[in-house]
Amino acid sequence: AESNSATRDPPPKCHPDAHIQVREGLHNRIDGATRLIWTHGLPAGACKSAIMQTIAETVPACATLFFSRSSDPPRNDSKKVFTTLAYNPGVANDGYYRYIEARLSKDPLFQIS
Repeated sequence: AESNSATRDPPPKCHPDAHIQVREGLHNRIDGATRLIWTHGLPAGACKSAIMQTIAETVPACATLFFSRSSDPPRNDSKKVFTTLAYNPGVANDGYYRYIEARLSKDPLFQIS
């Protein structure tokens, strides 16, 4: 689901005073050379989703992608990863939309996405 999807309403969020060190560390990584962050391995309920939602809402031009072992088939389809990543920038920017549309129409691999 997209970060602003109605299926995630209300989205998980951190209390402003919670996980400050973790969030500061993530902001430092984003501002530095390491811009890809993968949160995994912590038990359910450890606030991974809430922390990353908070980061996504506070960092300009931040893209997020959430993978889960969800049993919800429409949200658990690996074929939709690329289209999900391309959708929001395309909606926000006509030039980007035209660029993506032109590239996808020429590549049959993406017609199944």
